[in-house]
Amino acid sequence: MNQLRNLNNLLEQLNVKGKLLVYRQKNNKKYELAKWVFDRAIRSGELTPGQPIVIATAGNFGIGMAILAKKNGCPFYAIATLSKLHNNAEEVITSYGGKVIHVPRGFNKSPISVVREKTKALAEELGAYTYDQFGDETHVKYYKDLAEKVFEGVDEPIDCYVDRKGSGATIAGFEKVLKQKYKSKVFFAIRQDMPLHIQSDEFLAKTSAKQINPPEGTDLQEFENILQETERLVNLEYSALSLFCAVQWLKQNEGKTAFVFIGD
Repeated sequence: MNQLRNLNNLLEQLNVKGKLLVYRQKNNKKYELAKWVFDRAIRSGELTPGQPIVIATAGNFGIGMAILAKKNGCPFYAIATLSKLHNNAEEVITSYGGKVIHVPRGFNKSPISVVREKTKALAEELGAYTYDQFGDETHVKYYKDLAEKVFEGVDEPIDCYVDRKGSGATIAGFEKVLKQKYKSKVFFAIRQDMPLHIQSDEFLAKTSAKQINPPEGTDLQEFENILQETERLVNLEYSALSLFCAVQWLKQNEGKTAFVFIGD
C-alpha cells in the first residue's frame, strides 16, 4: 500500500539539504475519489446502473464521474462551478457522452450556492443520483483514511505539505492527519493558472498557509528533465510544479521534510 518515495537523487542533484517525500497515485486523484463515491452509491442502492447522475464540479471530479457513468450506462450531467472547467474537463466529459451545464450567476448569491441549487433541482427532475462534494464531508474522511495508510510507519516529522488548488478535499483530509500525527504547520496549494506560484487554498484559510514565489526565469522544463534523469518520473503534467515548489521551500528551510501528493 505504501508508495512513498524519497527523492534523494533529485535533492542531491540540486544541492538541497532536506527530504522530499512523494506519494504518487496511479490514477487522477479525483478519479479515485469518484470511484469510491460511485461504488459506495451502488452498494447502498442510492445509484442503479442506467440511472442519470448529476454532479456539481470544477473539473477533475466530473471527469472521474463521467468515465464511470459511461462504463455503467448512466446519463451524466456536470453542473459547472466555473466558466471554464479545469484541465480541459468540458471536452473530456463530453467525449464520454456527458453534458456540461453552465449556470448564470445569481443575484446576491454565491456562485457555488447557485450551482448546488441547480444540481439539486435537476437531480429531482430527472430522478438522478447526485453527490454534493462541496457540502458532504464524507470524502474528506476518505482522504483522511488514505493519509493514515500513506503515513503508516513514517515516524519522522513532516514539516510541509504541497498540493494543487482544486484538491481541497485531499488537502483537508491529509491536513487532519499531518497536524495530529506530526504537528505540521505549513500547507500549500498551487494554482495551475499562475505558473510557479503558490497560494493557500480556500480550504486552508484558517491554517498557517504561506506563499512562495519561485525565482524569476525558472525553467520548469529543465526541472522536469532533471526529474526524469534522477528519479525516472515521467508524464507528470503539472504535478512537476508541485515538486518544484516543494524544492523551493526546502531551499529556504534547510534540513526539513516536505511531502507532495501527486496523481496522474
